[in-house]
Amino acid sequence: MKRETIRLSQVQDIAGCRVLVADLEEQERLVAALTRAFPKVTIVDRREKPTHGYRAVHVIIELLDRSVEVQVRTELQHTWTELSEKLSDLVDASIKYGGGPTDVKDRLLNSSLALGAVEQSERGFAEASRIMENEQETVETRQQVEAARVILTDLKAALVAALKAAAETWISDTKDRT
Repeated sequence: MKRETIRLSQVQDIAGCRVLVADLEEQERLVAALTRAFPKVTIVDRREKPTHGYRAVHVIIELLDRSVEVQVRTELQHTWTELSEKLSDLVDASIKYGGGPTDVKDRLLNSSLALGAVEQSERGFAEASRIMENEQETVETRQQVEAARVILTDLKAALVAALKAAAETWISDTKDRT
């Protein structure tokens, strides 16, 4: 509340939580399960059109005339968000909202675009897996898809590690300038 210029009466979601999941498929399953579990749900999907690079799915549940927000993030989305929040705390609070130094905004945006490319690949693998389940694929095809899935998993892990390493460098560089 100290960071914002909003009155408590204007806050829409008084309660909330964050759930971290391994990948997009698990994110989709959890969002679908929450949608089925509660009668009044609004989905805010920030994966296709991120807000200043921020990607996640917010499930807003209306319960007893109150809103509860459930943020559903993949590990990769969460790592990016932690980096953004850390830079916002250290450099400029407006970074999370599209403000701050241009070089910091550019770095965050570029890393978010890389994250989006990984997510697009994940979607492709999920679709290929569904198609393979419905058709008679060969053992060789299954092995090729599994090998590609391992590469994608390794790529995601490398991106998480790179974001964490970049965070240390970016934060250090930014502190040196201030």
